[in-house]
Amino acid sequence: AQPQITGVTVSDLQALIAAQPQLKNVGKGDKTSSGLPRIYGVTARALKQHASGEQVHALLKLIQQDAKQGNFTALWNMGKFYEVGLGVKQDNQVAMKWYRQAADKGDADAQNHIGHFYLDAVGTTRDLKMARHWFELAAQQGEPAAMINLGFTYRTGISYGDKGNQSQAVVWFRKAAELGDADGQFQIGQSYLNGSGINKDEAMALSWLRKAAEQQQAEAQNLLGELTQEGRAGIKADNAAALVLFQQAAPTNATAAYHLATLLEAGQGADKNIPEALHWYHHAAANGNALAQLRLGELYTIGIDLPKSFEETARYYGDAANNGNAEAQYRFAKLFCVGQGVVKNQAESERWMYKAANQGHPKAMEVVACMNKKAAD
Repeated sequence: AQPQITGVTVSDLQALIAAQPQLKNVGKGDKTSSGLPRIYGVTARALKQHASGEQVHALLKLIQQDAKQGNFTALWNMGKFYEVGLGVKQDNQVAMKWYRQAADKGDADAQNHIGHFYLDAVGTTRDLKMARHWFELAAQQGEPAAMINLGFTYRTGISYGDKGNQSQAVVWFRKAAELGDADGQFQIGQSYLNGSGINKDEAMALSWLRKAAEQQQAEAQNLLGELTQEGRAGIKADNAAALVLFQQAAPTNATAAYHLATLLEAGQGADKNIPEALHWYHHAAANGNALAQLRLGELYTIGIDLPKSFEETARYYGDAANNGNAEAQYRFAKLFCVGQGVVKNQAESERWMYKAANQGHPKAMEVVACMNKKAAD
């Protein structure tokens, strides 16, 4: 009989996991005697938010029983419970120990996850060589996510401080792509498009990007949208077609949300729709897109489509400035200079003006040159 977890059955958990489209390798690995599936981060956080303490502890008891038998999936689940703090005190070091037990037994998911822990200094000190080591172990077992992670270590050279090995990165991206992994398909498509580690081939780039986009890979949808909007890679410029691609990617891709907003604001590819444009500008800004933050700052300054507010202008220019946008840094500096939306502060004004100038912003460079001349006189 299926174990009952105070109102949450194994079937409920399996349905919860299956409902998360971004989760991969569901059901992978050895089966637990309790029948509990492998629990990934999104599901663990959902349980933490929605399940009762009694439910979580009953679930944890079953997992602990399976873990005592050395079951891969149970060892993974124990690591996930400690990583998220689900029914136990959150502790990345303890999580690392549980993942390591599974990894040492050959579990590819755990090996790949440990690679991330070493890369990001989670539960351990940062060790780039160890990160590559664990990614490689998982990749050699056919784990697509690890292949992509390993490809990135070769692309960036992060493991050894070198300039990277683009052709070796492509080897691993291709392996993941040929296994049908959408992220791998996007990476190999991008490599063909840019001629990175492989001869440039726009036809091959589009082929791989479209395969990824068909699997709802948002980066591929956004890139195809950009190519379609700009009329690149042999694609005829078409704002309407680009808008459709941006709409597909926008919920999970801030860059696509920004592009969608600009088209809707301008009435390109569709009828002008200011409320919808503002929705996507806010969505993109909330997810860190500096250009959307800059545009919202402008719109709050103009005071037509949004109520005029220098405080909101300053907030969004500040967000964009902190995200490295030189134009926003220049405008943020001017707000501090005159005290619009912020308390007047000459030191802050100069600090942001220097940041913009250091990025080559022409007007900021002129201001800084003038400030330096006055200081020298």
